[in-house]
Amino acid sequence: MVKVALKRSSALLLAVMLLAGCGSSSSTPRPTVTAAIGTSATAVHVLIERNGAVYVFRPDRVVITAGSTVEWTNQTDATQSVTAVDGSFDSAGLNRGRSFIRTFRQPGTYRYSSLFHSYMSGVVVVRS
Repeated sequence: MVKVALKRSSALLLAVMLLAGCGSSSSTPRPTVTAAIGTSATAVHVLIERNGAVYVFRPDRVVITAGSTVEWTNQTDATQSVTAVDGSFDSAGLNRGRSFIRTFRQPGTYRYSSLFHSYMSGVVVVRS
């Protein structure tokens, strides 16, 4: 029992250390969240955060299966949006603490940005 708890603690610590090392440096690959492919519908959470002087979607790329849900939550003091480049979805203005939830039923690549800070961008890749 103690060995299992130590292994879990070590794995959690390693995961935290790896995520903490994911900065905005261009030489550091951005993290991708992949929902459990091959399982029933899942949910993925994307945070809207401030990273120094800029706002970011974190992670800015998620890979999910059709039928899965993505929830974006604004953690900044600035109003943000989650708006599809192709116009297929739009959260409208999200104030601090507000969320936008969308279920993706069709496979494809969905690029999005914020209408309030157009340099922010992200992508949802939906697999069948």
